[in-house]
Amino acid sequence: MADRKKRCTGSPQTDAVAEFLSAQEATAALQSECLWLLLTYESIRLRDEGLQVDGTQPQASDTLDDQGILTTTSSAADDEADSHTMHDDAAFISPPSAALAFKGASWDCLGDATKSLSCGKAFYFDSRGDLVLKVGEAFHEGGRDFVVCSRTVARWSKVFNAMFFGGFAESISSARDGTWTVALPEDRAAPLFLILAIIHGTHQPIPMGLGRDELFDLLIVTEKYDMTHVLRPWASQWVQNLPLDNYENTTGQYRDVWIAWELGCEASFCKMLNDILWDCRVDDAGQLINVHGVPLSTIPCLEPSSILENISFKRAELIERLINCLRRAMKTSLTMSRCEEELAEIRHCNCSDVNFENRSAFITKEDCDDLFLGSIMRRIREMGLEEFVLPRATFSSYLGSIHDVSDLILLEEVNGHVEGHDSCDLWIVVQIEVKEMVDNLSSPVTETHLEYLRNQAKKTGV
Repeated sequence: MADRKKRCTGSPQTDAVAEFLSAQEATAALQSECLWLLLTYESIRLRDEGLQVDGTQPQASDTLDDQGILTTTSSAADDEADSHTMHDDAAFISPPSAALAFKGASWDCLGDATKSLSCGKAFYFDSRGDLVLKVGEAFHEGGRDFVVCSRTVARWSKVFNAMFFGGFAESISSARDGTWTVALPEDRAAPLFLILAIIHGTHQPIPMGLGRDELFDLLIVTEKYDMTHVLRPWASQWVQNLPLDNYENTTGQYRDVWIAWELGCEASFCKMLNDILWDCRVDDAGQLINVHGVPLSTIPCLEPSSILENISFKRAELIERLINCLRRAMKTSLTMSRCEEELAEIRHCNCSDVNFENRSAFITKEDCDDLFLGSIMRRIREMGLEEFVLPRATFSSYLGSIHDVSDLILLEEVNGHVEGHDSCDLWIVVQIEVKEMVDNLSSPVTETHLEYLRNQAKKTGV
């Protein structure tokens, strides 16, 4: 370049050319620096998300454990030894549609079908394919190349149809040699490989069974591109081999909710939502939290988005009804007498130093009512529910779960304190009412949700 500039000097015209060349060099240097800064930023971003630029796992990554607590795990040999105890809790902190966050699926079920991809070779789903999908550059250096028939893909997906033939940038063949390449950097290669195999009729690599992680990973992609219906021949078998709502930790529970929602597994979805309603609590800020204190609003697997509002409403409604049972029992004890005995011998006191010589060892109806009113108040105080049941100047909301408050009431032992007055204890009535409420727990799943689930079931055949 220096020689070229030297030959161009000596006239105004050649000086102008030299200035132009110098400007080109400066522009190239600036572009190079910008590219370096961009790559540096991308490297930092991927590192913060738990990935290296080459798509491999870093030496140490921060995840949320089964209790929703941030922990640091190693990805060296120790991980392989402890792999059976590790669970993917990334679903707590990023949306299911962003597959970058999900790191649990191994996809060993695809066997040898994807070996050529690891060698950098393109996989041909159609020998006459007119489109190259470059998939997963965020996970694998250079991505994975899938050669497909663009019209086949478009027929099975309205999203891809609009992308390829709707005038978007992806529909333009920009390469000089006329090849058509579309980049899908944030999609994982393995689940998209399985989807493309299904729609191109390449059924050999399709596994007879999928693990929970793989099925979750797959449904992220099918939901993104509106392709859940392509799973119809296999979805019912995959779910049958993988019973939903049979989870070992809360993360598995939330993933199962997403799977049931996308596949249209109505019974499993309703059961799991009832379980979440049964156990959820409220923090000091008024947020719904799970048993480990993790806000439910940060768990994107809980689809649909309106479900948390329903859970919050149903929880508050039932807890208020449970508290009202205790209030009614106190009011009844104050205003009405349940006692039908004239006199009854005291049997509730075991104190050896009590002297009954100068006082009656029998109680009246009024004594009976007072005795059991005091018993109800004592129980409420011992349960820690006094501030929610008794009238106070300031109102307090109960932060525990339906499970917590119902167990406090139902597990309280009822003994016959006074001979002949066993039926006078209103706590028996309270327990009957509470058990009936719990047995008829109102589901947070609405008719709109059920309609969606049934439509999904028609698509998938589950």
